[in-house]
Amino acid sequence: MNGEEQNGVQAGRYLVLERAWKAGDKIDLAFDMAPRLWVGEREAAGKVSLYHGPLLLAYDPRFDSHDPRRLPLVDLESLPKNGPAAGEKPASLRPEPLVLLRVPATDGKSIVLCDFASAGAAGNPYVSWLPAKGAKPVPFSRDNPLRVARP
Repeated sequence: MNGEEQNGVQAGRYLVLERAWKAGDKIDLAFDMAPRLWVGEREAAGKVSLYHGPLLLAYDPRFDSHDPRRLPLVDLESLPKNGPAAGEKPASLRPEPLVLLRVPATDGKSIVLCDFASAGAAGNPYVSWLPAKGAKPVPFSRDNPLRVARP
């Protein structure tokens, strides 16, 4: 806050800042944007929900040419540890997505994904459960209540 790191910051927890606020006070937030997965079970077996930090990603055919019913497998082993590469935002498509990222596919190509809030914003179908190979569901635990997996 105001250029100084705050003590007591813990991931997944609220930090209470009690003070007399002044005009010009500034808070800088830094999020862990590393990719993480929620591995599907039952009807979503063989699929993952892919997150870029706290943002759920989705496939929207406005930004790529794949058939949403036949998406290539996401290559979890080739996914960069610091997150997917930025995709080019097409200026002609409205509404414009907040985030557009390119993730590797097992066929050697890639899939362009957008933030879930922008997916389907033009009234079109979108997909948030993406086909992937070899992802294993993570059981619930007190240490990992969100069942997060890292690629």
